[in-house]
Order: sequence, then C-alpha cells, then structure tokens
Amino acid sequence: MPQLGFKHDFLLKGILTLGALHLSHLVPARQSEFRLKASSLQQEALTSFQATLPNLSESNCQALFCFALLLIPIAFAMRLTDETSNVSELDAIDWVWLIRGGLSILRTHEDNFRNSFLYPFLDYANNTEAATSHDHPYAADIAVLFEVARGMEDGEASRACILATHSLLTTFIQATQLQERHEGTMLQALAWPAHQSEKFMELLSQRNPQALIIVAHYCVLIHIGSQDEDSWFLIGCAERMLSSIKASLPEPYHNLLEWPERTILGAP
Repeated sequence: MPQLGFKHDFLLKGILTLGALHLSHLVPARQSEFRLKASSLQQEALTSFQATLPNLSESNCQALFCFALLLIPIAFAMRLTDETSNVSELDAIDWVWLIRGGLSILRTHEDNFRNSFLYPFLDYANNTEAATSHDHPYAADIAVLFEVARGMEDGEASRACILATHSLLTTFIQATQLQERHEGTMLQALAWPAHQSEKFMELLSQRNPQALIIVAHYCVLIHIGSQDEDSWFLIGCAERMLSSIKASLPEPYHNLLEWPERTILGAP
C-alpha cells in the first residue's frame, strides 16, 4: 500500500494519518501532538480524495479503495481517546457507509483487483464459506432476533431485519471458523454492515428499536474483532456502541440486550 501511496497523494496522507494516530495510542505523553498532526493530515487527504472520487477509473480505483478502507480505522482511532466529543458512538456509525462505499468501488472494478495485493479483500467481500448454525455456541442467543423481527408490524421492515439477523448469524459462524484456524476476525466483523439492505440501513438511521437490537448483538462481533493483535483502534468501541444503543432504546427493550451486555461487559 505505501508504494501505491507514492503515486496518489490522498492515500499517502491517509497512511500517515493512521500512523500518527497509532503513535498517539502508543505514546500517551505525546498524544495531543500526534492527534493534531493526524487531524491536519486527514483534512488534506479528504480534500484530495473527494476531488478524485468523481473521476474513478482503472488507474486510481485501487488507491481510492485503499483510502476508503483506511478511513474506517481512522474514524475509530479518532474517537479512541476523544473525551471532548459530544457525538454519540451510535451517531458515529457513519463508518458503515465507508465500508459500503469501499466495496462499491471494489465491485465496480472487480477484474482490476483480482491480480492485485487487494484480492484478499475481494475474497472477504464475497465470502460464501459453508456454515452450520445448529451447533454454534451463539446460535440460540442470536436466534432470539428472528422472533424480534417477526413481531414487527411493517412487513418490509420485518423482512429486512430477518435478513440482517440471518446474515449476522452467518458472519458469527464464519468468524468462529477463522478463530479456529487462528486467523484474524477483524475484517469479517467490519464487513457485516456493508452487506445489509438499504431498508435495514434506513431503519438504523431512524433508530428503529428492532434494528438497534440487532446492531447491539453485532457489537459482540466488534468485541471479538478488537481482540485481534492489529485491532488497537477497536479497543472499547463495542462497549461505547452498546452503551449508546441502550441509551437510545425505550426501557421495555433493555431485556433484549442481556446477552450482548453479558458477553461484552461481563454483566451478570
């Protein structure tokens, strides 16, 4: 990726932004200095990226895709120690759209990616590995979501939530299979939102209780992914997201957060 960055200024500055944020995490004594540099680099990178994006082509699609992916850990890392932000973790779920946008670039120029170092991301995006749910340790906890979705009065919304739940269960199984092979689960965890329907994303933006409950269970995947060696930027994210979701949910729904709270927070 750095070699590609030398050809595209926005990507190089994106790499440097993430590097500065990582240093702010590793060297707390100089955190303010590194975060200030990261903020400046990010603004310059975004300006260049936004100017280039309308001219998507075979010559720049790989760099644009890489930058869209870099924005995800950057978005998380910017909030890792930002105690002054008044934006809730739930409002900051805009990173979901970054994933969806990145995969859109990838699929538009799929042939261009097949022979590149980015092919593993295409493999993750199209992962159809067979999985059986009946003996999965989380199957019963996630299956509760099917009943939650079926109880919705709006048929279209109900179908969207059922599909999202099925996709979430499949992703949990695939993440477990990766763990068993001692492979990282972070990419698998972050990719789930990108595969959800526009209707589900609409429900989420409207703070629909059933959609929020599904995302609360998804937080467990983020929690698992944060344990990967290179996932420093996800530290504490699942906890913050879950807390924000609970604050947005009417109290009668709080009992449906029991499993995520027990798994992520160790709540009794």
